[in-house]
Order: sequence, then structure tokens, then C-alpha cells
Amino acid sequence: MSGTVRYVCCVSGIGPVHGSGRIVACVVAALRTESAAVALRWLVAQVGRVADRLDPGPGGERRVVVGPEVDGAALIRAWCADPVRRQVAWQWLLDGRALSLVFPDGLDQYVFVVSPEPVPVRGRSYADVPHALWREEG
Repeated sequence: MSGTVRYVCCVSGIGPVHGSGRIVACVVAALRTESAAVALRWLVAQVGRVADRLDPGPGGERRVVVGPEVDGAALIRAWCADPVRRQVAWQWLLDGRALSLVFPDGLDQYVFVVSPEPVPVRGRSYADVPHALWREEG
């Protein structure tokens, strides 16, 4: 797929604005690459970075969540530490499917997306790109 597909990668935080009643989304990081391997490495690095920023704890120790609160950092770290989940993500990208990970943390959500997009050949429009490059989710 290299050369005919590029990957658009994005990390967003979504949550309420204190006292306003509004919910906003903020792009935390973004990348465009022609390599599925680079896209997945970037995604894993961003997932780990967000987890560390959510819960570095004083002196680097992790906080313990008790009760109904969702520990987003723990969920994120569990995904990072699971080689099976990373392999599934890799296969999705190789199959040309978009990958979307959503992790809740309290009232906030963190969304990690890697999406393939066809790259038109110079001098041709998207309508001229072979239909096989436009995969349906399934």
C-alpha cells in the first residue's frame, strides 16, 4: 500500500470546560505519514505520553483510583502493554482500515485515530483512484 496510501494520525482530548457547560475537543498531536509502521509506532508513543501526563504521580508513582472513577491512565497503559492488541492494530492498518482508540478518564475522553487515506496520482483526481483503495469498514 505504500506510495498509494498515507496515514493521518491524530490524538484529541474531549471534555467539559469548567463552569461553562460546554464540551470541547482539542487536538493534542497530529502526524501524516506514508508508513503504517511509523503510524503505529507514533500511536503507541502518543498513548504512552498521554498516560504519563494523566497520572505521573509525585516522584513518578502512580495514583490509586478507588470507587467509581475510571482510571484512564491505567486503561491506556494496559493497551500499551498488551502485544496482542498492538498486533490487532497493526493488522487493521495493513488491511487498510481506520483504527480508533477511545479512553475515558473521569469526565474527559482521549481519542487516538490512525486513518488511511488514498493518495491521488499526480495529474489524476480522487475519482480516478482505483476503487480497491477505498475500503469499506467491515
